Amino acid sequence: ENTEFAGRYGRLLPDLRSNTTDALSRQALAALRALNRRSDALEAELSREVRGFPEAREPAHFAEMQNRLAPDELLVETTAFEKDGVKHYGAFLLGHSGGVRWIDLGRSESIDQGARDLIAAANDWSVSLARHEKQAAVSAERTALRALREVGRQLGPLLTAIDEYPSVHRLRISPDGALTLMPFSA
Repeated sequence: ENTEFAGRYGRLLPDLRSNTTDALSRQALAALRALNRRSDALEAELSREVRGFPEAREPAHFAEMQNRLAPDELLVETTAFEKDGVKHYGAFLLGHSGGVRWIDLGRSESIDQGARDLIAAANDWSVSLARHEKQAAVSAERTALRALREVGRQLGPLLTAIDEYPSVHRLRISPDGALTLMPFSA
């Protein structure tokens, strides 16, 4: 809305995946720049209109984060980092009662690929459903479920660590890298 790309965002991603051209890539970059400009403008507007917004942008402090968690909540902060020149993922776990736990999730390339596969399959599935393409929808759903299982396998150490908090009933997930695209509710 309010950009030269109004109405194009929804079609741009499927177009990029199925029919990439230099012109389409340039459009995608222009769209990202337009989104960034719009985001900056909204942030500036919020900082003028919403009391306390500038302070909310200050770095969070460990004790504050811990105090804001309910006794049955766990903060899962994933982070992408470089180790020996290779991108990895890890996660910090923070509970209300204290203590930070670190989980190394390993090299990120397979997690990133699994996330991309899952997003692509989910998009294909939703497009197929919208177009009433039953066979394509079934195939895309199978692909999405395979990708979801693979990502789940890769995130296994994190899931095992979360299971060690039996009193936790709610997760607050703060993803990083390609994990920001993951449908964690799935």
